[in-house]
Amino acid sequence: MGAYYTPEEITGFMARQTIHPYLLDQLNKAEGTSYESIDDVFSLSEPNAGERVEQQALADGGVLAHKVNAGAIEQTHVETLYFDVLKDVRVLDPAVGSGAFLLAAQEVLLDVYLQCIEYFVEKEETEPWELTSRIKDEIDTIRDANGTVTLYAKREVILNNLYGVDIDEGAVEICKLRLWLSMVADIEDEPSEVEPLPNIDFNIRQGNSLIGQVDAVIESNDDGDSELDAWERKARFEDVKEAIQNHKSAESSAEARKWRKEAEARIDEHREKFDDILRGEFQDAGFDNITVDELRDWSPFHWPLEFAGVFEEGGFDVFIGNPPWDMLYANRDDFFIRYDEKFRIYPSEEKDDVMDELLSDPDIAGEWEAYQDSMDTRADFFTKGDTYRLQSPVVGGRTMPTKNELSALFLERVFRLSRDGREGESAPPRNDIREG
Repeated sequence: MGAYYTPEEITGFMARQTIHPYLLDQLNKAEGTSYESIDDVFSLSEPNAGERVEQQALADGGVLAHKVNAGAIEQTHVETLYFDVLKDVRVLDPAVGSGAFLLAAQEVLLDVYLQCIEYFVEKEETEPWELTSRIKDEIDTIRDANGTVTLYAKREVILNNLYGVDIDEGAVEICKLRLWLSMVADIEDEPSEVEPLPNIDFNIRQGNSLIGQVDAVIESNDDGDSELDAWERKARFEDVKEAIQNHKSAESSAEARKWRKEAEARIDEHREKFDDILRGEFQDAGFDNITVDELRDWSPFHWPLEFAGVFEEGGFDVFIGNPPWDMLYANRDDFFIRYDEKFRIYPSEEKDDVMDELLSDPDIAGEWEAYQDSMDTRADFFTKGDTYRLQSPVVGGRTMPTKNELSALFLERVFRLSRDGREGESAPPRNDIREG
């Protein structure tokens, strides 16, 4: 369906407007405070007009680290912000594409990380006796790490705060590459003298965000019992979580490959149960003859398996992105471009001629028919099944199925992925700014 380019001014603005309020909500709830901005936490004054323009540019395109005034700051508040809120926030883009929104989120989080660390270091220099053990331990960890403070903070953000999913495997690889390159840009020493780049294969994943299990507690059966008992659910979480954590913390490429393979194997081993439950949901929607193999052709994404650690903690906190704003239907452009790479740009009448010629091949004709049936099945599942109830509202006692607009499906989906989060979604992009 194509990818859309979102300008940096929009991604940066949306990242700030979703992440900052969430951080402040959690801090105010934990400490009984009423901070209205991150600057208030660090007692930063409002910049003048010239400084504001410079800071805005830095915030959108670079790293903005204010100079903190340690004497006017409540240490317990910064400590809570850093250890209990910032390090715990989970940001998801469920249609991540090449990662523009996650990169913007990275910069917003990085700025807050660096302000907290700068405060801790300054406090150590002026009033070391005031520091708690976890602040001291964090300072020691940062100093023991190879590379700059910025590199350390960026690694923490990428490994622990950012997550993304996309159905396009190529987009997933580009997103991971862009996150890695954002770290390479901060390497000031010889590459051999810094920490290895983070293993983020289990932060950015390929799959269909709209089809698959989202509940950590699997749906109950007819007797009211979970189809996975409590021990089985815990074992699955721990099993997958252990392998993923070992992959992320691996210190050599050989060890990382070993644990990645192991984690993928464990996910695949458990996937069958979730696929069977998903098949049951399709059958409940009227598709009695659908098979697990057919479902797997759509790359179902079972969130509790793929993001085991996140779902053990309840889900994601902040959602950001620019999901597809297309209708779900059998689009001939998306299908026939497989056989003619210029098909999408042909005039309408020429498309008709090329389509007729291609369909003269029985194999292509059969695949086109199967593609249409597949799209119809998915569209009917979204409107007739129980998974997306907001797509078929009841008005005046009548069920009114809506057209399958993908952005609406993504919006409904993220509410079920939320731990109690904040969602940011861009306005529909113009058709003339498709990303090539």
